[in-house]
Amino acid sequence: MPSTAPVLRAARLPLSEAGRFAANMVARWRAGARPTAADYARRHPRLRADPDAALELIAE
Repeated sequence: MPSTAPVLRAARLPLSEAGRFAANMVARWRAGARPTAADYARRHPRLRADPDAALELIAE
């Protein structure tokens, strides 16, 4: 029997914001820095709350 409990979803980051994090991370890697997705998540709580955006950053 399927659950009737409401599904709670985090507010999604605008794709452009998640994309900017990814672009910034790529640029920093190319410049020799080695930021991780966890570094961005610590500084940006909304990223932590959006699993799809976090996954996009991890995939970079």
